Amino acid sequence: MSINGSNGTPHFRVRFDRQHLADSLAQQLSDTDVSVQTENGSWIVSIDNAKTDQLVVRVLDATRATLSGQPAVSAHVLLNGREYVMRGEISAP
Repeated sequence: MSINGSNGTPHFRVRFDRQHLADSLAQQLSDTDVSVQTENGSWIVSIDNAKTDQLVVRVLDATRATLSGQPAVSAHVLLNGREYVMRGEISAP
């Protein structure tokens, strides 16, 4: 796994509290340089080389799809040193 940044963490990570969510996101992004690892009871999906706007949007869309229909779950997205929270939503009928 290649590492971006000086502190040894990739610039783009998505953290979940449930393994099946991390696995689902990684599967959706399987054609990219992605890895899943555990850290302090969470599952981290690291996306290396996510330097284009197109790939960033794709990861965010895939994260939203992973959370879809699950209002009680969330994902913590770390992008270029800033953390954002995405929450699951109830799917429209």
